[in-house]
Amino acid sequence: MFKRKPSLKEILFFGLVLTNIIIEILEATMDIDLFWLFSLVTVAIVILGFNIYGKSKDQ
Repeated sequence: MFKRKPSLKEILFFGLVLTNIIIEILEATMDIDLFWLFSLVTVAIVILGFNIYGKSKDQ
C-alpha cells in the first residue's frame, strides 16, 4: 500500500481523523437533526486529511 514506511506523525494524524469520524457518527445518531452537518464535516475532514497526506508525500 505504501511505497515507504509512513511516519509516526502520519499514523497519528490518520488515527485522529478516524477517531473523530467515529465520535461524530455516535453523536449524529443521537441527534438526527444535525445529520447533514455531521456528514458535511466528516467528508471535509477526510478530504483535508488525504490532501495533506498527498502534499507531504510529494515533498
